[in-house]
Amino acid sequence: MVSVTPIIEEEQGEELGEQSPLSTASAAKSDIVWLVRAIEKVSLARTHVSSRERNELFRELSGGVFPGAHCKVVAKLFALLSIKPARWRTAPVKDELPAVAIMPEIGFGLVYGQTTDGWWLIDAPAGRRRLENLPEGSVFTSAQAKSPIEEAHTAHGLFKRVFNSDRSWLFQAAFASLIASALALATSLYSMQVYDRVISTGGVPTLIVLCFGVSISILIELVVKVARAAIVNDAVY
Repeated sequence: MVSVTPIIEEEQGEELGEQSPLSTASAAKSDIVWLVRAIEKVSLARTHVSSRERNELFRELSGGVFPGAHCKVVAKLFALLSIKPARWRTAPVKDELPAVAIMPEIGFGLVYGQTTDGWWLIDAPAGRRRLENLPEGSVFTSAQAKSPIEEAHTAHGLFKRVFNSDRSWLFQAAFASLIASALALATSLYSMQVYDRVISTGGVPTLIVLCFGVSISILIELVVKVARAAIVNDAVY
């Protein structure tokens, strides 16, 4: 079980400061999406965060105050990606880069390097920047995948995590598959009716009606299959 309470290095001896209300920018869903994609990329995570899980992270962020809510979001994201959390520090460590940064007035960021003259290279939702002095009150934790949870790396572990997180998508996908399979029978019925009612009697009006009906059936089948693919993709990714 991953603790969501940030651990600050005792030797630093610095407090995080007064908690302030979350700004609109730091609580935006776009920041959560950016953070998820950034950590998935730099940590080479083998699992992915679904949109439902991203919404849970957004609610966690919206319901808290800075910087505690931000630290809890990062800890929960690490748990979802099977990344063992490192200690929170008041300054980044070059050997532990890339590191997730939580900075006043900036929000989430990713420290990915340091220049020879001491400037920190930071990526943030607003874009990349170089800072000589990091904002006071910032905290950092390594985003390196040090000791991933092995069970989540197996196919069984991935399926178990996705299935237990939300089962509603499974029934929706099954229902969509049932409708698509039923509609697929329309082409077979169309062929049978053409042989029985059109070829033998030369009924052109009947052929027109059959073509119109099977066209509608194929169109609905296509829509159902696209919806099913979207449901599965949304649940997994």
